[in-house]
Amino acid sequence: RRSSSGRDRLPRRGILRQSKAMFRKPLPTTGAHKLGGSDEKKLRKQIVAAFPCASEDDAMALVPKKAELSLQKLAAPSRTQIYVGDGQPVFYDTSGKGDLFPTVFALWRAPGMLGEPVSVVGAPVSKFLISGADLMLPGVGRVPRIDFGRGRLFAVVVPGNPAPIAVGEAEMSSAEVRDAGGAGGKGRFLKILTTYRDALWEYAASHASRPQLVPNEGFLEKGVVPLGGAAHDDDDDVE
Repeated sequence: RRSSSGRDRLPRRGILRQSKAMFRKPLPTTGAHKLGGSDEKKLRKQIVAAFPCASEDDAMALVPKKAELSLQKLAAPSRTQIYVGDGQPVFYDTSGKGDLFPTVFALWRAPGMLGEPVSVVGAPVSKFLISGADLMLPGVGRVPRIDFGRGRLFAVVVPGNPAPIAVGEAEMSSAEVRDAGGAGGKGRFLKILTTYRDALWEYAASHASRPQLVPNEGFLEKGVVPLGGAAHDDDDDVE
């Protein structure tokens, strides 16, 4: 079980750093099997236990009753398993032992399950995250004002658009972030694990059930922009 603070286990040089995220290449999928009602209940309990900010309602939104839920495995030597709900990969487990990580699809269904998100400095940063970059402090516009350790998971958003574009794992504690100057300071803050338009998103795009692929009109092919055309500093056209 994670602690109450969570999992404690950019268009210019210095804002972003190329990542070695696992979902940059097409998924080497192998067998998949459908999960039943008892599996759904078990997964809901796992979600609430694993993510302190996730409510029972969140768990139900993530795994609705009578959803088309399946477990997709990746080819050896990978042990990764992906929980797919109605064509959307919602969680993945890299060990095959129930250690859940949420995808952006999960966060679109339950936006608060990881607590307050990290906001980047502006929309142009989104295209670099989509391209596989990690997030450095110079590219961060806002860090949640909570105490956290290294390894905590955060959703990442663009200013003016509430839907997460990525999930990242903290490589600095809250104390280290403060010592580094906070948002806009120096150092790699988040290792990006999964993003909009990565291989998990492509898996959904090719799924026979044709699931929803974007949460709102601000999600474009090359990046994410604020809703309603709201003006923000540095929000150049991501196209």
